Amino acid sequence: MLTMVGGYFVLFLISPRSLGFGDVQLALDVALGWYGWTPLVAGAMAAQVLGGVYALALLVFRKASRKSAVPFGPFLASGTLLGLLLGAASA
Repeated sequence: MLTMVGGYFVLFLISPRSLGFGDVQLALDVALGWYGWTPLVAGAMAAQVLGGVYALALLVFRKASRKSAVPFGPFLASGTLLGLLLGAASA
């Protein structure tokens, strides 16, 4: 969990306009590290994939440009839920 939070914090330090500190704090609240590596990696990757698919769909349908801001918090929460479900299914 600290690895994921540390990664998001480094991204925040590099470019604070692209990733807000609220996203870093939400990543800190994610309890996937407690359940092991598989749910943690699955939840983190699911958040990235869901956010990427959403942003790509906005670009394809011309609802946003490359400079548009897309909130990442809902995708962190969704990825956490998917990771928790995977952890519960594997237990």
